[in-house]
Amino acid sequence: MTSKGSHHPTARFALWISVVVAAVAEFAGAQGAGTPPRTLAELGDRTFVAGAYGGSLRAALAAIGDEPATLVVNATLVCEAPTIPANVELVVPRGGLVSLGADPLLVEGTLSAGRYAIFSPAGTVTGLKDPCPEWFGAGGLGATDDTAAVQRAIDSVGDRAGSRLILGGRYAVTSLLVNRFGFTIESENAWLVARPGPSDYLLRFAPGAHSSTITGNLFIDLDYNLGYGCAINVNARHFTAHNVNMWRCPLGWLIGDPKWATSGIPGDAERGDSEIEIIGGSTAHCLRAVEAVGANTIVKFTGALLYSFPWSLRDGDPRKAAWEAADCTAIRAIGALIYIDSGAIANFNTIPLIDVQPIATTNKEYFSEYGKVFVNSAHVEGGNFFAATNPRGIVSAGRSNSLSMLGCNGYLSSDNPVVTTDPLFLGGVLIQNCGFYRAGRKSVIAVIGNREATVNIDTRSFFDASPKGLNAVRGGTQKFTDRMILHVRKAAQTIHPGGDVVKFVEFDRLPDGADFEACYDPSTGVFTCPYGGLVNVTVRAAMAVATGKPTDVSLVEILRNGTPLFYRKVAGLGAEIEYTIPELMEADRVAVRMHSPAGRTLDGGGGNSLQITASRY
Repeated sequence: MTSKGSHHPTARFALWISVVVAAVAEFAGAQGAGTPPRTLAELGDRTFVAGAYGGSLRAALAAIGDEPATLVVNATLVCEAPTIPANVELVVPRGGLVSLGADPLLVEGTLSAGRYAIFSPAGTVTGLKDPCPEWFGAGGLGATDDTAAVQRAIDSVGDRAGSRLILGGRYAVTSLLVNRFGFTIESENAWLVARPGPSDYLLRFAPGAHSSTITGNLFIDLDYNLGYGCAINVNARHFTAHNVNMWRCPLGWLIGDPKWATSGIPGDAERGDSEIEIIGGSTAHCLRAVEAVGANTIVKFTGALLYSFPWSLRDGDPRKAAWEAADCTAIRAIGALIYIDSGAIANFNTIPLIDVQPIATTNKEYFSEYGKVFVNSAHVEGGNFFAATNPRGIVSAGRSNSLSMLGCNGYLSSDNPVVTTDPLFLGGVLIQNCGFYRAGRKSVIAVIGNREATVNIDTRSFFDASPKGLNAVRGGTQKFTDRMILHVRKAAQTIHPGGDVVKFVEFDRLPDGADFEACYDPSTGVFTCPYGGLVNVTVRAAMAVATGKPTDVSLVEILRNGTPLFYRKVAGLGAEIEYTIPELMEADRVAVRMHSPAGRTLDGGGGNSLQITASRY
């Protein structure tokens, strides 16, 4: 007889020593699938073999007691006990099987095995530190449906610090769900390959999966399947992903819940998933890269390649027509904030590269604002960089910039306007210190649908756009500094002693003047300040008299709303005046009035001129 206790029975150990030696020799990993095999000596002298206890977990645990020990599963281990305690390390060499019972098995200790099946097809295990899908029967070669095995591996991960799901194969799956706080996927160049579907997502991080992470290098291939809503849906906060590379997806990243924008339920629009950072990675041969939804959704991409390229299917492929006709706006923000730092964004066509839409909020603390996209120091290629659209006709109160593009460079792939906005858009567009190239562009840079929308576009950011000046933008309220916005010449009227407003009649077409010529009426000589106002408004005027005497003294005044702001007396046959008005409000009227003795007549030549230079901040 041998007694049960804290020491392994010598006779029983001798009986199984050869089995353990053989098992350890082929054991291919400890605590997951990536560490080297261990020797028998490393297993320690408190090594128990399940077969010595009839494959019963309860009997083996009774023999082990409370001291640290290793339990080697050389055959089948029947788990009648609900827990493997923290003092037990379970080692499962190839050929060993952990047979799960009707009740879940909780593993509080460690479990070591290579990348091969170790759990029975049915049953539940929880608390694992570094499981891999192969433990649950995944083939990992992309040839069989591994959905159930990968999902079981996800569900088996424990909440101990450092717990991870280890992916190292090519897994064909339909949809996977993560709904556990602080979940980590460690990918060792693994692939998730879409099954036929359909499905709303391939991988989803549900609201319970706050503070989750993807590390390593993960590749996802949806194989041009329009039946999938997206590759990864992040519907949880504080999420971080590194080097996730997506191929042939209708949509790569979906951040938030699309229902928030359409449900009409009070409070839904104000929801959001924030503190999301995606570092590196790419969307290649995809239709769309990212869509973010929700007034409180915030996502930042750093060093990512966000590409939309719909033309990679070969001629004759039956999926080609539908794929190329689908939506291929690379980046869409519906009430959300998207930050793109470095990396590259491109869609290589005339569909908007970036699209922002408003979301209708009900909480008075929020505006029903359009989404916002901020791009910094990135490479950009597309035919239409930005569009503000409003498919649901939402009245927006937001006035801040919905596009901010700073320090970017790239290529324009069409002659279409680079920026377009709908009539309900009241926000702003900012493009500064960039360098975008396309030779021979003829179209304007931007077409703005509402005069209240603000535009601050550095025309030098666009190759050969500088000659167009402010005329490169049609509509909206432009921000600019020290631009000559009006130059009119030739006045041939008679000036009387009581004074007459000088009527200059011929426009000198300026690169910055197209939107301001309508503000000047040659029949009255009055310039009316447009919407948005002007600051630092310098008015310069020159008049040449055809009839008169060198001793004539004329009085010239600059008027605002009919009241003189500045005057000057001038002797001779001509007169000049210059004055800077600090600020003009919308509808303020500016004119030049001249008083001349005995009714003198202006000569009608080009020497009579009015120039207005101004800024708008």
